[in-house]
Amino acid sequence: MPAPDNDELWAVTAAHSLYSATAEFLPDTTTFGEIRILTFIALAAMKGTAVTTKEISEGTGIPAYGISRAVSRYLEIGTLEERPHPSDGRSKQICFNEEARTLNSQWANKVRQTFEENKLM
Repeated sequence: MPAPDNDELWAVTAAHSLYSATAEFLPDTTTFGEIRILTFIALAAMKGTAVTTKEISEGTGIPAYGISRAVSRYLEIGTLEERPHPSDGRSKQICFNEEARTLNSQWANKVRQTFEENKLM
């Protein structure tokens, strides 16, 4: 583990470890904004719920058009699914499918392993 008084070295090592582990699970063209969107949807999935594009925009600060573009990309890839909003028939909720849940679990294990190998935990 980097020296406790060297926050910058720890942060750079942690970021590199996280990005390296993440690169194994997402397309090379994935943007930081898309990662923010996907992790927001993942948090909802872990709580057993789904989110609307408006909620994603409010939670990430990314404009709605950016959310729509990213969500469309991952709907097309098959990572995300849309389902009708339970209380608003005009709205759709975005959620992970089973494959995405499995990949998210594998990614989490890889991140933990990478952090342990680099003595970041």
